[in-house]
Amino acid sequence: MKRIWALILAAALMPSLAACGSGAMSEEKMLENAEACDFAAIQAAYDDNSVNAEETYCGQVYRFAGYVEQIDETSAKVIPLNAPIGISGAYDLAVDVTLPAEDIRELSTFEVVNLVGEISALDAGTVHMETAYYVDDHITFTGTVEGFALNSGFRQTTIDSDMEIIGDDGVTFRYTYLGDSVDLGEPGAFDTFEQETIQGVTLLEGDTVTITGKLTYEITTYMDLGGGIQAYTREFSLTDVESVEKQ
Repeated sequence: MKRIWALILAAALMPSLAACGSGAMSEEKMLENAEACDFAAIQAAYDDNSVNAEETYCGQVYRFAGYVEQIDETSAKVIPLNAPIGISGAYDLAVDVTLPAEDIRELSTFEVVNLVGEISALDAGTVHMETAYYVDDHITFTGTVEGFALNSGFRQTTIDSDMEIIGDDGVTFRYTYLGDSVDLGEPGAFDTFEQETIQGVTLLEGDTVTITGKLTYEITTYMDLGGGIQAYTREFSLTDVESVEKQ
């Protein structure tokens, strides 16, 4: 009789156990529940107490923007734009995201993308998301036009943005926009130019501008300013501009 009751109880529990094990959220549901991710806080919590950090952050859903460093068959290694920077100027944290096959096909190395995912595990310097989705590659930022120059035969506009990087000091994002090509053999080819027109908007040095477009990571540079002050610049190229708004 006890055996019969045990079998009945086990059968009754099976549906709930199966539901618990197959509860992967859809992209739409994740986006509804996602928060912006403070990766510096996660790393600090892990360094302080890894057990408490996993209890706090595992199972939480976050959205973030980052550049793709490596692409595998089912996953990608992504460096968040607000990843804390180490003393050498290199990033101190990466996100290992497992993505559907159709999302993997959307990625290109070093492009900046928006992602959403659920934290499944933490390691030193790595956040794991076993369920994650590619959202898009449309990045919006606000910066100041710093100047104009020639770069390999193209007109180059430099836009600097002191974007808020949680837990990090002195990080500037530098975006370069390559405009029309210049025939360097033509008279006056090396003359300086003092404005650029992007999407019908004319930009002058010192203008504040909000741009939506696609970004590709180039390099992170480091400068020791002395007195314990360090400055980092993460540089990106700007491609496929979608919209420009001058402030």
